[in-house]
Amino acid sequence: TPMPDATEDEISQIEKSIFEAGAISKMLDENLTLLEIAKKVTGDKEVKVLKEDIMPEYKCDCSKEKMSKA
Repeated sequence: TPMPDATEDEISQIEKSIFEAGAISKMLDENLTLLEIAKKVTGDKEVKVLKEDIMPEYKCDCSKEKMSKA
């Protein structure tokens, strides 16, 4: 379980926030900062960044071979 200590209410709130935030790829296209993305995805305006040197990027390692097996 990814969040064993989370209550059902907390998980529901996180799921709702993720749904309302929209696609991460769109946020990256809009050049949102890591902090802005974290706030949107979590719905928590008090989010604190613990590590600054992370650069989010959008990429896909798909290949025609992988897609044909899907």
